[in-house]
Amino acid sequence: MAKELDALLLIGAPQTPAVQLLLAQPGVQLVSLEHAEGLTRRLPYLSLITLPAGSVDPAQDLPRENITLLTTTANLVVQQDLHPALSYLLLEAAHDIHRGGTLLNKPGEFPNPRATDYPLADEAARYYKDGRPFLQRYLPYWAANALQRLLLVLVPLVAIAIPLFRVVPKLFEFREKSRLYRRYGVLLEMERDIQSRQLSASEIARATAQLDKIEHDVSHMKISLDFSDRVYTLRQHVDYVRRQLHAGGETPAGPGKPPAV
Repeated sequence: MAKELDALLLIGAPQTPAVQLLLAQPGVQLVSLEHAEGLTRRLPYLSLITLPAGSVDPAQDLPRENITLLTTTANLVVQQDLHPALSYLLLEAAHDIHRGGTLLNKPGEFPNPRATDYPLADEAARYYKDGRPFLQRYLPYWAANALQRLLLVLVPLVAIAIPLFRVVPKLFEFREKSRLYRRYGVLLEMERDIQSRQLSASEIARATAQLDKIEHDVSHMKISLDFSDRVYTLRQHVDYVRRQLHAGGETPAGPGKPPAV
């Protein structure tokens, strides 16, 4: 029994010892596969590549011509309950090991998410899209994870708070305006009543008490500085209506006329 081989089909990376040993044997040569492209159409997990001439040993011009080869991609498979931190560590390790180029692939070509026989894990999808999470580049996993969860809560709150910060000042402004305008409405009704008829002594007393209450409320009203001028104007209007009341409904002329608002 001669114990000789006519051909050998080997699956392995170019840097594996067995492949390196066979490539160095003078009596062994690579053979192009004639139906390689047809096989890739039938078997999607196979890929067609070309080993350039002279790439194995440029000094001896090996191989002497381009060789058509088939490759298959190895999948890194994990269980669904694997901790996300370990998933990222595995991906980082795979990147560090396989990111360099070989005879069959360019630098940075592997690892990649193509040609996977299993569903791609969420962590792997995010890793291939954006790289390692930003926070995990500078913080321990537990700290980065806690901060990331905190951000997931804070971002919606900020999105809600920004419109509130714009609405709340307007609500306060509306509230303060309504407090002033409500008293202006009372003064306007009293002024119209004074000018339309002659009030009795009891009605004058009630109106005077009502004016005193308005003036007291305005004096003790807590209001922002933006509306302080309006409060002062309102007190002038109270004094104006009081003078009308005691003048018997006649509108004072000259300096007694209230300022415009």
